[in-house]
Amino acid sequence: MTSSFGCSHGNAAERQITGTPTPEDFCIYQEMLAHLEDVVFGHDAQGRFTYVSPALENLLGYSGDEIRNLDFQTVVSPEFLPEALTRTERQSKGEPIPQPWDLQVLNRQGERIWIQIRTRPVYDQQGRLVTVYGVARDIQQKKDLEEMLHKHTEKLESLVAQRTQKLAESEARYRALVDHALTGIVILTDQEIRFANRTFQEITGYAATELSRLGFGDIVHPEDRPRVRAQILGKTLASPPDQYDETRLIRKDGETIWVEVRATAIEDQGQPALLANVANITAKKKAEQARRESEARFRELAELLPETIYEMDLAGRLTFVNANAFSQFGYTKQDFAQGLNGFDMLIHEDRPRARENARRLIRAEETGLNEYTALRKDGTRFAAMLRSSVIIREGQPVGLRGFIIDITERQKAEKALGESEEKYKELVENSSSMILRLDAQGRITFFNEYAQKFFGYSAEEIIGRNCVGTIVPEKDTAGHNLTAMIHDILAHPDNYSTHENENMRRNGERVWVAWTNRPFRNSRGEILEILCIGNDITKRKHLERQLRRAQKMEAIGTLAGGIAHDFNNILSAVMGYTELSLLDVQPGAEIEDNLNEILKASERAKALVGHILEFSRQTEQQRMPLSVTPIVKESLKLLRASLPTTIEIRSHIDADINLIEADPTQILQLMMNLCTNAAHAMRETGGILDVSCTNVAVAADTFLATNLLKAGNYLKLTVRDTGHGMTREVLEKIFDPYFTTKEKEVGTGLGLAVIHGIVESHGGIITAESRSGEGSRFDVYLPAIDGEAVPDSAKTPGLPGGRERILFVDDEQTLVEIGKRMLERLGYAVTALGSSVEALELFRNQPGRFDMVITDMTMPNMTGEDLATKLLAIRPDIPIILCTGYSERITEDKALQMGIKGFVMKPVVLNEIAHKIRAILDPI
Repeated sequence: MTSSFGCSHGNAAERQITGTPTPEDFCIYQEMLAHLEDVVFGHDAQGRFTYVSPALENLLGYSGDEIRNLDFQTVVSPEFLPEALTRTERQSKGEPIPQPWDLQVLNRQGERIWIQIRTRPVYDQQGRLVTVYGVARDIQQKKDLEEMLHKHTEKLESLVAQRTQKLAESEARYRALVDHALTGIVILTDQEIRFANRTFQEITGYAATELSRLGFGDIVHPEDRPRVRAQILGKTLASPPDQYDETRLIRKDGETIWVEVRATAIEDQGQPALLANVANITAKKKAEQARRESEARFRELAELLPETIYEMDLAGRLTFVNANAFSQFGYTKQDFAQGLNGFDMLIHEDRPRARENARRLIRAEETGLNEYTALRKDGTRFAAMLRSSVIIREGQPVGLRGFIIDITERQKAEKALGESEEKYKELVENSSSMILRLDAQGRITFFNEYAQKFFGYSAEEIIGRNCVGTIVPEKDTAGHNLTAMIHDILAHPDNYSTHENENMRRNGERVWVAWTNRPFRNSRGEILEILCIGNDITKRKHLERQLRRAQKMEAIGTLAGGIAHDFNNILSAVMGYTELSLLDVQPGAEIEDNLNEILKASERAKALVGHILEFSRQTEQQRMPLSVTPIVKESLKLLRASLPTTIEIRSHIDADINLIEADPTQILQLMMNLCTNAAHAMRETGGILDVSCTNVAVAADTFLATNLLKAGNYLKLTVRDTGHGMTREVLEKIFDPYFTTKEKEVGTGLGLAVIHGIVESHGGIITAESRSGEGSRFDVYLPAIDGEAVPDSAKTPGLPGGRERILFVDDEQTLVEIGKRMLERLGYAVTALGSSVEALELFRNQPGRFDMVITDMTMPNMTGEDLATKLLAIRPDIPIILCTGYSERITEDKALQMGIKGFVMKPVVLNEIAHKIRAILDPI
C-alpha cells in the first residue's frame, strides 16, 4: 500500500493505492502533508480509501498493513455513515456539499473520535467522479470543550463559525490546510524564508512579506544560531528526516520564545530547502521551569522541616528522605544509597496495617492520620504519627509521599492531660460564668453549677432539654423571635461568636446575658456541639437604657427650649397688651371679663412654657429647705374634690418626715401629676389611690446605690393605683416626651417627662412598676437634708412706678412697642429701640441720658449679653435688666456676676417688671 508520489528525493512516507503519479508541482505540498498532524486522504465513489497520510496511524491506531482494508464502513461511526455516502453520491453528481463537516470515526479499539473534514472531488474528462480528496483534523478536544462551554459561548461559536466559513470560502484547498495548521509551517533556506503559514506568522509576530526578506537565522536567538545552523539549517537530503530540536526565537516585538522545530530536507524550485514544523513551546518551557523551581523549593523546605519527609515507590523502597530522617531513624546516607524499605522501619506487628493503608491510598481511599511504632536502626522504638498521599505521574500512581512525626512527647502530654482532666472539670464547675454545651439540635448537653444557680435548673432537670422554652424564651420582651435566632446560631455559630440576648430564669424572670459561642466540628466540617460561655449583663443593660433615656431627654429638651423662646415673645405681646387694656377699662364693663379670660388663657400658656423650660432645665428654680407634708396634704385635698367617689384615697406620711431642698411649686406639680395619672387609670372601674411618704436609707451594697443613687438618706414618695396597669412595651416609653396612651385632647404626653426632669434636677430618681391588669406604682427618691423648713414669703402688693429715664431694647418690633407703653404707664420716660447696635451707639454718645437699660437677650448682630458688657464698659454704674425667654449661654447667677442688676424670664408681666425696676432703683 506504501508507494512514492514520484518526487525526485523520495523520502516522504505517503500511502497511495491508485499508484497514479503526482505532478512535480505538488511534490513540495505532499512533503509537507506527510508531516502534518492532520490526516490527508482520498477515496473513490464507493468509499474505498485510495490514499491516506501517515497521520492516520496516530489518529486511529491502525498499522500500515491494516490501512489497506479501510473504507467508510470501517472507520465512520454508524450514525454518520448514511451522511458520508450521501455526500459522496452528491459529489459524484457534481453537486456542491457543505464544508467542513464534523463527524465521529472509530479507532482501532472502537472508541469514537470527533474529526473535521474538508473534501474536494476530482472528475475525469467525461465528468465522472474519480477521487475525492480531503483533510481530516482531530477535533475531539475541541468538541469536549464545546460541550462544556456550549451554554456560555453560543455567541462566540456563531462568530467563529462565520469567520471559519469566510476563511473556508476564500482560501485555496491545500493552502488553507497548511495555513491553518496547529503548528507553524515554513519552507526555508539558510538565506531566506520562502514560505510561512499564518501560524508561524503569529508565533514570530512578523507578516509574510516581512519574513520573505529574512532568513531563519535572523530570527533565531544569537546564542542559539551556531547550533541551529549546524543541526537544522545544515540538513541535506541525505540527513535523517523528522529530527526535533528546541531553540529560541526573537519575535518582532523583542520577546524571546521557545519553539520546537521538526525539519526535513526537501527540494524547492529545484534547490535544496527545508520543510519545518515549528511549535511554540514557551508555556511548556515555563511550566517545566516552574516545576523544577517547585521541586527545588520542595527539597529545600523538606530539608528544613523538623519532621521526617519521605517518598517511596509502590514496593516500599525509599526514593527520597530529608535530613531529619537520618537523625530520627539513625541511618546514614550510605544506607539510603544502598536501598531501604519504608515498611521495615516499623515494628513487625504494624507492617500489615501499614501495607493495607498504602493499598487503600492507591485505591484513592482516605486513610487520614495513622499511629505506628517506628523502629530505629539500633532497634529502639518510638511512637510515630504518619500521613501519606499518592504520587501520581501521567495519571498513574507510582508511589507514596508523606511525613512522620515523633509523638512520644505528645503521648506523654495526653497522659498528663488525662490526669489533669478532673482539675479542669472542677475549674469549669466553679467558674463564675455560665458554661453550657448545645448539640446540633439545640439540646443542652452540659450545664455547669453556676449556670444551674443562675437559671434555677438542676443538671438533671435541664440536660437533654432544648434551650428554647427553658433558658431562652420564644420571644424577648421587644417581640424579637429568639427561636429563629437560636436556629440561626446552630446553623451559623461563627456569626455569633459574641452575642447578647435576653434569657429567662426558671421563675420566668427575664435577664440579659452576653454569650461567647464556639463550635466544635467533625472532620467533615459538620457541627457536633457549640460551647457557650455567658455572663450576666442585666445591670449594664439597665444602665444603658438609663443613658439612652437621658440622651433622648437632653436632645428633646434642647429642641423644646428653642420653641419656648419664640413662644415667649408671642406671649409677651399678648399679655402685655391685655394688661394695658385692663388698665384703661372701666370696672364692671363687659370687655373687662373678656380681657381677664384672655389673661387667664395667657397664664395657662405661660405655665405650659414653664413646663417646657423645666423639661429643658432652662428655668431658675427657687429651692429651699422644704417639708413635703403640707404639699402632699394640700394636693390630696384638691384631688378629693375633683375625683369620683368610686376612687378611694389612702395616705400614709411618716411623722418626722425628712426635709428636702426643693422648689415648692415643682414638688406640687410632681404630686398632682402622679396622682392625676393614677386617677385616670381608674376612672372607669374605680379603685384605690394610695400615697405614702416615708424616710429611707439607701445602703452602699444595694442595687439602688450600686447603679442609680449615692448611698445616704432619702425621702421616698410612693403613688400606687389599682387601675388597668401598663404593658412592658408602654412602661419602657412612659418618660419619653409626647408619649401618651390617653385619648386626644386628654393629655399631651409631656407630664411624666417633665416630672422625670424635675426629679433628676433635684438629684433623685423615679422608678415605675406595672403589669397589665394589676395597677401601677411610682417611687420617687429625693435626697434628704438637715435643717428647718422655710415658709413662703408673700408677694409685694401694688403696682409701683417712677419718673426715671429708661432705654428699652428688643429686636421684636411688637415687643418694643408694648414694652414702651407698659413702662410709660408706670410713669417712666422711655426710649425704645429695635436694634442693639443702634442702642449702643446712642448710649455711647449720651451715656448720662439714661437711669436704667432693659434689654432682650437673643438679638441679631449683638446679643443682650454683649450689649450689657459694652454698656458697663462705658458706664459701670448703669443698672441693666436682662430679659430672656430661653438661653443656654447665660443664667441669672452669670448675669449678676457680669454686673447686670436684674434677670427677668419672658413673657414679661407688668406687675413683675414694675417691682423688679423699683427693687433695683430703690435698694434697701
